[in-house]
Amino acid sequence: MRVKTENMIQKDDGTRIYEPRTIQEVFNDIKKILIEEGLCPDEYFSLSYQISCHADEPFPEISGLLCNAQWGGSEGIYLDVAMNIFVSEERIYKQISFITGKTLSETEDAFDRMQYIGGYIYRLLMGDGHIHARYILLHNPKQDKATLNEKLNYEFISLLKKNLYSQKEDSVIDTDELALKAIILKAVVVKPLAEDKIKQLLEADNALDILYNLCRPVMQATIYEVEDIISSVEMLS
Repeated sequence: MRVKTENMIQKDDGTRIYEPRTIQEVFNDIKKILIEEGLCPDEYFSLSYQISCHADEPFPEISGLLCNAQWGGSEGIYLDVAMNIFVSEERIYKQISFITGKTLSETEDAFDRMQYIGGYIYRLLMGDGHIHARYILLHNPKQDKATLNEKLNYEFISLLKKNLYSQKEDSVIDTDELALKAIILKAVVVKPLAEDKIKQLLEADNALDILYNLCRPVMQATIYEVEDIISSVEMLS
């Protein structure tokens, strides 16, 4: 998932140009995604004071993004997001504050969560460095099983992190989904797959979801088997 910093405009003559969105528009999209994912800091999340007066200006071209969580002088943990931009008038690179956020909690778990949120914002604007489905065939024409295993592991770890740090009000970890996807991951690693199936999974945006939906009907039967085993033995040791 990426947040767009530009809009594509098609002119009357058919040519296309890209115009930057405003700083406020980009920030609004980031905040909306964080709220939807249950990742928005609970005390506040806003444009920094330094840039808020320029909110209606075009979003600058950025060469880098710094996202740091830290314990503050007062209670709570703070998140600071800063942009590295090139100032053409001065012909220098400059770091400007972009977003600030805060949570009142001061636990280590809260600190880890704020660090995760910072990384999530980084990926929304800068990408995650992962080779996604549409590029896999280009970068790995052999379409080998090792690449598929790496892709499935990446998707599973991303799911675990999302479940760990999301704080949606109605958020409940779907243990059935996690358990079945873990089983699928193990099965695919151990079992050789036909080349056409490897190709289909490598081309999919989320291969683990495809396999999960395929295998989900057997999940209840598997749970019943586990329940029977546990309840049937006299001693658990």
